[in-house]
Amino acid sequence: MIDSKVLIEKCDEVIEDILDDLEIDFVRENEWLSMPCMFHGGFKNNLKYKNLKFYCFSECHRSYTIVDVVKKQLSLNYSDAVKWLKNKVKLEDSAIEITQEKIEARNRMKLLDTLIKSKKKKKHKDIEPVSGIILNDIIDYHHPYILEQGFKDETLSYFNIGFGIDGAVKDRITFPIDSPDGQILSVSGRSIDGSEPRYRIIGDTKKTLTLFNYSRAKNEVIKYGFVILVEGFKSVMKLHEWGYKNAVACMGSSVSEEQVTLLLKLGVKIVVCGDNDDAGKILNQKVYNKCYKFVEVIKLPMERYSDVEKDSIADLDDEAMFDLVDDLEEI
Repeated sequence: MIDSKVLIEKCDEVIEDILDDLEIDFVRENEWLSMPCMFHGGFKNNLKYKNLKFYCFSECHRSYTIVDVVKKQLSLNYSDAVKWLKNKVKLEDSAIEITQEKIEARNRMKLLDTLIKSKKKKKHKDIEPVSGIILNDIIDYHHPYILEQGFKDETLSYFNIGFGIDGAVKDRITFPIDSPDGQILSVSGRSIDGSEPRYRIIGDTKKTLTLFNYSRAKNEVIKYGFVILVEGFKSVMKLHEWGYKNAVACMGSSVSEEQVTLLLKLGVKIVVCGDNDDAGKILNQKVYNKCYKFVEVIKLPMERYSDVEKDSIADLDDEAMFDLVDDLEEI
């Protein structure tokens, strides 16, 4: 039996030479090697190599080994691809032969890894739908407070905006927070009388595990070719009214690892537009730093559209919105 792990690790030492021999055009991007994906016939450098694996961040959305790449590039079967690589790295058959001792050692490691992952899962609460008791405290009522901000009835209905009549969201405008598959995970209640906290989020799932409007926007992003990330609920709603149904919100001025993963899963450009303050600028840069290696990231600084500190897209007047739309149209 062939120990492909040893072979793949050995190939990693001379991976650039192997890619040259395979006549694959690649570029180095920091710690990654990037190239067109030969598995789906891509033209852009969406196939990236790092840590012994090739990752396709475009059509495939899966990982490959160097053996897979050789098989595809040279139209070889598995055995012949292994032989080709073995000759390239000058490995003897004995070096890549897997013994029963190795198999048992790896099985022990797999068991240990499974136990570690199991313990980690217990520390983090899974995504759970919001309690029906909480939803019973909310009615489908479009309060004048939200209507006076210019939102249309159909927009408020589209996002299921309601009003709390009891419980933790009593006398608050309510924004349901959807999971990636459309379940209501939490509810954010916005005060209308200036009382603190301004936003109160209730439910059994942390907001950092999802993005507001993700379940709807994920079906729209392909049409636009990009997703728009903003901070707040009302900015998503404002963009919706201006024809952009591809917006999501991280519900604050920071972005979690889970939210970054959701953005990258969409496989399109990311346009990030934080609020007009230092936290918004940091958000723009943080999203860029975490995502630019995988997809194109475009930062739209809010100061381009407003001179008012802390303004968001929701606060822009029509003239500023036309400027923003012009920029989005160019994208």
